[in-house]
Amino acid sequence: SFQPVYEQWGFNTISIGLAFIPILIGYFLAWWSFLPFIHKDRKIRRKDPDALQPERRLYWLLYTAPLETIGLFGFAWTSLGPGNGVHWIAPMIFSAMIAIANYAIYMATIDYMVAAYGPYSASATGGNALARDFLA
Repeated sequence: SFQPVYEQWGFNTISIGLAFIPILIGYFLAWWSFLPFIHKDRKIRRKDPDALQPERRLYWLLYTAPLETIGLFGFAWTSLGPGNGVHWIAPMIFSAMIAIANYAIYMATIDYMVAAYGPYSASATGGNALARDFLA
């Protein structure tokens, strides 16, 4: 969907390719946002390995998952183009929000499955990957 959106602003092929950089930035921001939680959980598990429930790994999704909906609606709304007074950076900001939510959802759910299913986590994550690919 990037090509028809960014051609409205006169982007050429290379510029449209560079429009994917906000997605990369969003992935790095999402990865970085998990570091304080990982550090905090490691401290707790060092004292008591059974202190944390697997659901603890889903906590950050309360704040990052809504970015998926906000990003999708925002990207759709701002893809109207320059004829409606929209700057070209607006769809890029919303695509970064989508990337943050996508990475956070994927990382948190995989981490949760590994913690919840223990020795069967390979089967759980494999089933998740199959379902994700089959339903995509």
